[in-house]
Amino acid sequence: LLNFQYIQKCEEPSLAEAACAMMNIAAYLDPDDIPVELVNKGNPCVNQSPLAEYAQSPLGSKQIFEVLTKFSLLQRYGINSWSIHRLVQEVIISCSSDVERVEYLQSASRMLYFAFSNTTNPREVLQERNEQPSSGRLLLWGKLARQ
Repeated sequence: LLNFQYIQKCEEPSLAEAACAMMNIAAYLDPDDIPVELVNKGNPCVNQSPLAEYAQSPLGSKQIFEVLTKFSLLQRYGINSWSIHRLVQEVIISCSSDVERVEYLQSASRMLYFAFSNTTNPREVLQERNEQPSSGRLLLWGKLARQ
């Protein structure tokens, strides 16, 4: 919780708000190997307006990750993914009100929906007759489905 307070004192208040919102949403995702594609505006758009603004661009998403990794709330898991400690998730969830839980779960669902709708799905891969489908083309889809 101290790290959240440091983030809130960030030089750029809207970035701090976006990073805190993303951290709260991450509390409801699978903690390991969270794809960077999950930092998006959502479909329909998430209710946290600073997050929606930052998440529209790769630079904004990178800024959110930088803030959260700087304070060790997130860790890089791979080239295009990150992780959150399970204990951090539990603390965030236990400190959230019922209204906040609903809001963050709804945002997580919207972000997942947006990510799925902008990713090659298994049906498209299997219907391509001229190419050999490879597991690499379905890797992101599998990660998103695990969330």
